[in-house]
Amino acid sequence: MRSATSALGVKKERTFKEILKRFTNPYLENKIVTIKSLIFYSFWAIFPIVHIYFAQRIVENIENKDKNAFIFTLSIYIWILCFNYISMYLIKNWSYISNIASFRNTIHNLYLKNFITLSNTEVEKVGTWKLISIIWTWMDTWAILLNRLLEHFLKIVCTLIFTFIMIAIVNIWLAIIFLILYVIMHIIWEYFNKKTVIFRRLRQNAWNDYTGHIVKMIMSKFEILQTWKIKKEIEITNQYNSNMLMHSLNLSTPNYFFFYIPSIFINTVKILMFIFLGFWVINWEVTIAFFVAMFWVLTLMNQVIINSMIFYSDFTKDFTKIEKMWDFFDETDDIKWYEKWKKFEYKKWDIKLEKINFWYIEKTKIFENFDLEIKWWKITALVGNSGSWKTTLVKLISWYIKADSWSIVVDEQKLENVSLKSFYKNIWYLTQEPSVFDWSILDNLMYWAHPQPLPSKEGSRDVWQKHLDNIIKQAKCEFIYDLEDWINTEMWEKWIRLSWGQRQRLAIAKIFLKDPKIIILDEPTSALDSFSEEQITKSLNNLFKWRTVIIIAHRLQTVKNADEIFVLEDWKVSEQ
Repeated sequence: MRSATSALGVKKERTFKEILKRFTNPYLENKIVTIKSLIFYSFWAIFPIVHIYFAQRIVENIENKDKNAFIFTLSIYIWILCFNYISMYLIKNWSYISNIASFRNTIHNLYLKNFITLSNTEVEKVGTWKLISIIWTWMDTWAILLNRLLEHFLKIVCTLIFTFIMIAIVNIWLAIIFLILYVIMHIIWEYFNKKTVIFRRLRQNAWNDYTGHIVKMIMSKFEILQTWKIKKEIEITNQYNSNMLMHSLNLSTPNYFFFYIPSIFINTVKILMFIFLGFWVINWEVTIAFFVAMFWVLTLMNQVIINSMIFYSDFTKDFTKIEKMWDFFDETDDIKWYEKWKKFEYKKWDIKLEKINFWYIEKTKIFENFDLEIKWWKITALVGNSGSWKTTLVKLISWYIKADSWSIVVDEQKLENVSLKSFYKNIWYLTQEPSVFDWSILDNLMYWAHPQPLPSKEGSRDVWQKHLDNIIKQAKCEFIYDLEDWINTEMWEKWIRLSWGQRQRLAIAKIFLKDPKIIILDEPTSALDSFSEEQITKSLNNLFKWRTVIIIAHRLQTVKNADEIFVLEDWKVSEQ
């Protein structure tokens, strides 16, 4: 899946076969769902034709003044209508909605796992709003298009076949002319469609810029409020909106022909039918019922084609999002050593960085030929001014991001030669903003463990409860006992029910629970008051025994018990 770019970095164009195979892959992964959908949507597509059939029979009964046949046909038609509404409800609930969920699950299985194992170095260069679009919006768009494609494809095929048969009953040559006109319509329609694709993509890019700026305003609300740059931000937003307007105006002319060509085609066929059928009805060669049925068939054909054109327009617009999602996954490298290579074996925790070169932006180096040695079972502190790239350094040590050229040796094992999955079982990296989920406190504390380490036996559960209580006390998280549901209290998004210091202490409690061999802390007490900081520092010192610990800190209180302190300045160790 990572072969979309050549060695020169120029993206290769995908062939139609490659696009078709990749887009329809969820159909093959969900064969039962796909077959069920084909059956349900075929029924959905055929039912309008059943309406026309019964309408023709009812009009014939009226023409023949056959009262009994009229009542009998109408009664059956009423029962079929009732059956139709019930079946449509069931199809809508059992098929349409569940299908989207099934296709979405397949896409998740194909891509979400890949996302987690993508190179963090490259992922960090992508804006947050764009990642949200890729992972959430664009995957959902793909699932919806898969479902709608089946529906519209079956509708157009069934209606086209039925229309051809109805016209062939009148005259086979008229049916052939109908097919020829249909092909010509598609050729002309495709010509204008190609004209619109370019402007649609430009408009989509402008839309991405527009939504990206809106997201930036939402995320930077407080800063904008403080600097009173509201007018400037609105002007930028309006400029993006003007760009969308320009591309929409360029799109309007080809769009007009794109949508009205099917209508011109159907009206042409209608006129031909009126000419032939009109004279035949007058001469009593065909019935009025057939004439009415033919008119309804063409009206249905017009409706189906117009809806299909609208769907195709939406499809091509949304498909650009799916292709961009593919581009992102294809052009971003995997962490090739996440599950591969040999298992990491714990012995002792010496860490050596040799000749590290790293940059986020090419040719703008952060570290160049950087060396550092960290002793095992020691507390090592990294201090320095902002901009000395301390956080980047610990991300390199924890192998969250990888250097451009390197040799990182942990426990006498090169990280590029071991499975990171096995390495991460022995490490904990606490960032400046702890990762949290919209769950309960217990769920967040136990997230590292799979499955949840809460035994079902009462005796074992009591042991775990005592262990958990002990950890809560060690991490100074007694505030949990004051919450309405104690440890089962829901935290909501971003843990807004807790203060920053409380969040930090819960994050430290997770370290106690995991009990890792190596601990990396990025400003662990930055949000705490002096009293809480002193208490947490004591608890951390108990936790740090017989472990290798790396701490980034500004406060002396945090690092006063460190065994070794490295001062970083200008991306180098200036003092030790």
